Amino acid sequence: MQHKTDQYNIGLTGDQVKAIRTILRISQTKFAELLNLNQPAISDMEKAVMVAERHERKIAEIFPAEYFLIKDNSIEKGPAPLSAEEVRQIRSLTGLSQEGFGQRLGITQAAVNNAEHRGHASMKLTGDIWMTFREEYKMVRPIRGQRAEELDSQRRCYSVMRAEA
Repeated sequence: MQHKTDQYNIGLTGDQVKAIRTILRISQTKFAELLNLNQPAISDMEKAVMVAERHERKIAEIFPAEYFLIKDNSIEKGPAPLSAEEVRQIRSLTGLSQEGFGQRLGITQAAVNNAEHRGHASMKLTGDIWMTFREEYKMVRPIRGQRAEELDSQRRCYSVMRAEA
């Protein structure tokens, strides 16, 4: 007789599934559609202590960047909020003013200034920055064990490309 816990991978938790869906800013219904499941299955998954391995594999295949963002941060409810310095670094990489950065995120210049000068960004703002400025985010907060020299090379290439544009 197979034990019930044998079907689970020591990996993705229900809270992490919800964090991935939240980062993507999609409903349970849309998430279910993309995974070829139904909405009640997603609801059950988000309440689970551990997610079935077949579902974890499918999430990793369909949403690899979001999956590794959550997994690499090893935090149940998603990535740690961006620090004020990380927000400044990401904005600097975009070459945008605080006003322009805020416009792209749908927030005010004052909100950007606040995020850059207080302890850290809110979880919502962290997710919005991830969704809007993915490449810059990954340069400030590398994902999946990226080596320092690879990251430096990417930053230099990115700066050259931005300067040529």
